[in-house]
Amino acid sequence: MPRKKSATVHYQRGNLQLVQRPGRPSLEITWYDPTAGGNRYSSTGTLSIEEGKLKLDDKYLELTKGVECCPTCRRPYDTGKQFTVLEAIEVHLATSKSKPSYKAIAARLDHIVSFLETQARPDIFCSQVDEAWIARFRAWNEQIPVVSPAGNVRDRALSTVENSVLQLAAAMRCVKEEPQFKTIQVKTLNRTPSYRATIDDLAAMFAYALTPKKRRDNLLAFLRVSVLTMARPDAAHELSIDPRRKQWDAQHGIVHLNPAGRRQTKKVRATVPIVERGQWLFNHKGFLVVGSAKKSMAAMSSELGLPGDGASGLKLIRRSMAHLVRQRLEARDKPLDQLEAWLGHRVVDAVSELYAPFSPSYLQLVKGIVGEIVNEIEALAPGAFSDTAVTEAEKVIPLKRA
Repeated sequence: MPRKKSATVHYQRGNLQLVQRPGRPSLEITWYDPTAGGNRYSSTGTLSIEEGKLKLDDKYLELTKGVECCPTCRRPYDTGKQFTVLEAIEVHLATSKSKPSYKAIAARLDHIVSFLETQARPDIFCSQVDEAWIARFRAWNEQIPVVSPAGNVRDRALSTVENSVLQLAAAMRCVKEEPQFKTIQVKTLNRTPSYRATIDDLAAMFAYALTPKKRRDNLLAFLRVSVLTMARPDAAHELSIDPRRKQWDAQHGIVHLNPAGRRQTKKVRATVPIVERGQWLFNHKGFLVVGSAKKSMAAMSSELGLPGDGASGLKLIRRSMAHLVRQRLEARDKPLDQLEAWLGHRVVDAVSELYAPFSPSYLQLVKGIVGEIVNEIEALAPGAFSDTAVTEAEKVIPLKRA
């Protein structure tokens, strides 16, 4: 009887091995799991040994948190090891891959890595990064402009720079190194634009999106979703009626802005009720906003003469809706707690989060006001919230702002 071919080991780190087993379509990572009391396997999805090594390194960092440890039980050795900044970043990225904000974390840390490459000592230890080093990084990063995919150039915001500093501090804490510098709260660096759109302004936006010669389906969808839900732009773009995401509950007329399987972040995505006039929009398949509305929003803002310098970006609709709703709640001597919960600024306790959205009274004060605003926009721009086509003669095209 011929002997069974054994697996070929290409690489090993700790008790993890990169192996190629006969008949398998890709390389595998194998290791002993003391908790399970046996070997475990993880496919790399590739036959490339170099790519497999990188995936094994990621798995090693995921299991050990970058700390030198026993290869069998993975208990850390008491070595008093100091970590370099690059090592801390590597560990932080490896342990953050499952986070919804991973791309943002990686992009912010890229600036730290780029700065290290300009230094005489790129292998600096975490304990050597002090206030003076951070001040040099801030000054260096502020001078690097932001270039959009379209080639547009703008100055880098102080808050953008500080987000890199905050992620560096998080990376250090990931390897049990306490930062020797202070971070600045980003909200103290941001200056939120003061411009808020009126009902007339919102109607002008819808009329622009509905005009046949300038029609922008993704812009129209973005405006509708943003008014109905007051979602942040990223959440509006990610709203889908795919049943697997479990975002639209037709029975109760509510939208879960946070899709199933996505962890909530500090920017909470709430569950909100949709006014009856807008529920037809959710009789759809897939994403409601197909593609980014950023360019079409900028073109519309220029055409309508809306304020520039970031005041009329994608966040304008959420800010304006929140402002309009707040005005009407205060005018009626009603509390603002429902608006705060709708915007994700007030965290609902775990029990209420499970059951409250299915109650007929859930966020009804704000829902009623959103309904009023929707009706007023529809009256000025017929078709804004209608699922039937309207003729050019029926449209009201507001004049360009002065």
